[in-house]
Amino acid sequence: MKYKLSWLIEKKVIFAVLETDLETEEFRQFMIQFSEMVGDLEKIYVIMDVTKISSRMHDIRALGKVYTEHRPSASGFTILIGGNAVTRFLTQMVLHLVRLEARFVKDFDEAMAVLYRMDVNLPPITMDIKTLSQ
Repeated sequence: MKYKLSWLIEKKVIFAVLETDLETEEFRQFMIQFSEMVGDLEKIYVIMDVTKISSRMHDIRALGKVYTEHRPSASGFTILIGGNAVTRFLTQMVLHLVRLEARFVKDFDEAMAVLYRMDVNLPPITMDIKTLSQ
């Protein structure tokens, strides 16, 4: 599988790892699985590791359309780990199209610092993060 989705904090924070670029249909499957995880929750946070994806050109409109079709109703914030300048630019274009709030950070530690600044009431993470990203 080209991606992994898991709960970092059950029903509060999803951790996603993109192992490689996702084509439109693969992104559709990702969004379907993501939406099923979120269900009818009102608020979630997402930490997404994009360090392994390339900066090649994607069909940004198609990805935006897929996101809009499968977007869960939950509000929240996305924290993206990694990405070179071109990847960040392309990702920002998609995020702007779908009106999603997000922030890029350099590593998992910075992602956690941002997350806990946004919501000081989140419980601590009790699992080993290295096992999630393998």
